Amino acid sequence: MNSNGKSLKNSGTLLINDGHPVAFMLPFPGEEGFDADNLKIFTNSYFKKEPWIGNSGMGYMSVEYESKTFTDFSHTLSDIINALSVNDMRTIKLNEYDYDIGNIGSEIYDKRGIPLSYI
Repeated sequence: MNSNGKSLKNSGTLLINDGHPVAFMLPFPGEEGFDADNLKIFTNSYFKKEPWIGNSGMGYMSVEYESKTFTDFSHTLSDIINALSVNDMRTIKLNEYDYDIGNIGSEIYDKRGIPLSYI
């Protein structure tokens, strides 16, 4: 950490490559509401504030395993952009993609026109 308590130096670059907030609206196999014949049904709110709590390991790992309890939160795209803005950072470019980078639903949802990741 630098002397002002921030991790990124003034001229630094922050690159975010993450799952798109819309992806977390979709149900995945084993979750309530998942229907393999109708993959464009959203079951979670885009504005969900309650966390996901799980014990089945890291979602982006290819193998499920029993893990310590973890808590995940979703954030809207405006939450993310605004967090950068209030910290005097600027967004130079934002790209959205219809493929999953987290190995959560790649084989199910990739290339179906749903935003699944962004950089």
